[in-house]
Amino acid sequence: MGVRRLTKQIDALADPIIVLDPGWDTPEWLLGEIKLQRLAQLGENGIATDAETLAYVSNASLCGPLGSDWTDVYMYLFSKVMPQVNKEVPEELKKETLSDYQMDLLRRLKEWLWRQRVKAREERARTERAKAKAEAEHAIAKVKGALATAIAKTVKDAKLELAVLDGKSLKMTVTEGKLDIEMVVTKAKTNGNGR
Repeated sequence: MGVRRLTKQIDALADPIIVLDPGWDTPEWLLGEIKLQRLAQLGENGIATDAETLAYVSNASLCGPLGSDWTDVYMYLFSKVMPQVNKEVPEELKKETLSDYQMDLLRRLKEWLWRQRVKAREERARTERAKAKAEAEHAIAKVKGALATAIAKTVKDAKLELAVLDGKSLKMTVTEGKLDIEMVVTKAKTNGNGR
């Protein structure tokens, strides 16, 4: 299995479910169906699943009354998702078609939900990177302190450069017992042709 596909699967399972008011719980059966539908649509980008769209519209209906077009969209999604989780839809609630206008509302909502999901994923990734960077800087500071103490006890002046990887090196300099550590990134040399 490729890394890209695995990443998409993780995203499908870990991405948040976008709702109007998070104070209202989404039913467990719907949460499970959202994950299944997201996994099933891995190759499709740019549009939310029927189940996650149902979760959004259902949640919105708890926040206030829906207009007639959105009620029809809600019942249409309800009629599509319920049989997929082995729940029967009463005949009087079934909605199997939408007008062109209502289909456009549904399409635009699904696209918006997708964008919100991607935005939330990117924000989560930024937060995780910032946290990892802060933890790494803290760890470097601790190592730097420990090295400074150890080196200051034994060496007065020294220079050391360690190649780390991919054009990066770690320069350590001790001058009069004080340690300085610097990460140096060198660019690859070109042959004059941009190569």
